[in-house]
Amino acid sequence: MHNGFKVKGSVRFVDATINGNLECNNGEFINKKGMALDCTRLNAGGDVFFNERSDDSKEKMKPFEAQGTVSFVCAEIRGYFDWLDVNSPGKLSLDLRYAKVFQ
Repeated sequence: MHNGFKVKGSVRFVDATINGNLECNNGEFINKKGMALDCTRLNAGGDVFFNERSDDSKEKMKPFEAQGTVSFVCAEIRGYFDWLDVNSPGKLSLDLRYAKVFQ
């Protein structure tokens, strides 16, 4: 999931294991009344990206956008957590309670 996508509603990665990176560059998660992205207890073996540029792009692109709640409660990420250039035209909450990031 990278280089542009749009989701209206909720996306759930609860208890998921991702062996590589979770790349949400240039994407949109929109759920104004609730959970936009639920990564509770996610186990990511690499980096997690929420930004406006993919690693292989030199062009400036549309920023990552979210409305609603983004949850990484109790998640374990074995890389970087990159939350840069995030745009939120509405209400946004990022929940990182008990999350662990190992680099």
